[in-house]
Amino acid sequence: VGWSLLVTAVVLLVGELVGRRNRDLSTLRLPDSVIIGFAQMLSVLPGISRSGMTISIAIGLGMTRAAAARFSMLLATPAIAGAGLLLAANSVNAPAPVNWYAALLGACISAFTGYLVIAGLIRFLKTRSFRPFIVYCVILGILVLAATYSGF
Repeated sequence: VGWSLLVTAVVLLVGELVGRRNRDLSTLRLPDSVIIGFAQMLSVLPGISRSGMTISIAIGLGMTRAAAARFSMLLATPAIAGAGLLLAANSVNAPAPVNWYAALLGACISAFTGYLVIAGLIRFLKTRSFRPFIVYCVILGILVLAATYSGF
């Protein structure tokens, strides 16, 4: 996880340094989408940020920070919906009964708070860089590596 956090920091930094940040969603091409989709696949590794990878790669491809964040969140929708459907299908055969009302309420609250957080992130990225996230990933990555290699 420590190494993955450091990789995330490097990708965030490279995206910030290389990206021209002058393209919006209307200029997104199929090859761009495929490259960003491959970046999303890296998030199966522990410690790799899905949104960090996809947003950074999109910025590296010239997208504005806000457009990159929007596309990243849209890209997450099928994966999240698929995971939810898989969990629902698996819960049908669960040994304990599922409280579907509580599950639906939880999903609605999660969707609402997720929307608020995404809106806040997009607003943040319109005027600020990834610098705080880069610093966070570097510090946490070093701490995790230090704890791991010291046997803590």
